[in-house]
Formats: sequence, C-alpha cells, structure tokens
Amino acid sequence: MKDDDLKSKVLSVMTSKELTVRQIMDDVNSNSHKQYAYTTIGTILKRLEIDGIVISKNKGTDKRNQKLFSIEDNAHKKEVSNFLRGLLLKFGPVGVRHLGEMLDTEINEGDIDLIRQKLNL
Repeated sequence: MKDDDLKSKVLSVMTSKELTVRQIMDDVNSNSHKQYAYTTIGTILKRLEIDGIVISKNKGTDKRNQKLFSIEDNAHKKEVSNFLRGLLLKFGPVGVRHLGEMLDTEINEGDIDLIRQKLNL
C-alpha cells in the first residue's frame, strides 16, 4: 500500500474530536483487512502534521504524556492545492484539462495560468 492510501485511511477516521495514535490505529485497523502497527500510524500522522493537514497537542503533564491529533481547519484547502500542484507538475495542462472534462467543465489556457499563479508555480 502506498503512503497516500494510508494517509487517506487515517484522515477518514479522524473526526472533529482529538484522538490519540492508538485510537486512530484501532479505527483504521477495524476498517481494514491489513493491520497497521502503532509506529506506522504515528509516522503517517507526523507526515500529515509536517504537511499542515493535522495538528497535535500534548495531553497530560506526567511521564505518560500523550499527543492528541486533530485535522487542521483548512486541511481541505491544502489537500486540494497539493493535488492540483501535483497534477500540474506531473501532467501539465493536459492533466488539468482532463480534470475539467471529468467535471464537465472546459478549462482553457487562461484558467490554467490562473491556477499556476494561485499555486505559485
């Protein structure tokens, strides 16, 4: 499985409440035929935090300090921007036009230039 697939699984179980790595792992594993290790889920959460999709905060003040994870408020905007950036970098205007076709929307060169400007490409 690719990291992106596991990232999607992790994000799909995260709700508006804060969750520990163990809670997220249990939810992911209960909905998957493959069982993921605690450290694997922790690594994915760390990557999502670096990407600005997930935020964490420490819970507790003793030696059993746990991190609580939640989805960043603007995560959807960042994910869409990352998707469009990847689409443009991998496939150029053809990829964006194909996305437009799938959405029954024509995307012209001016639209693609505007997308590039918004994404700082």
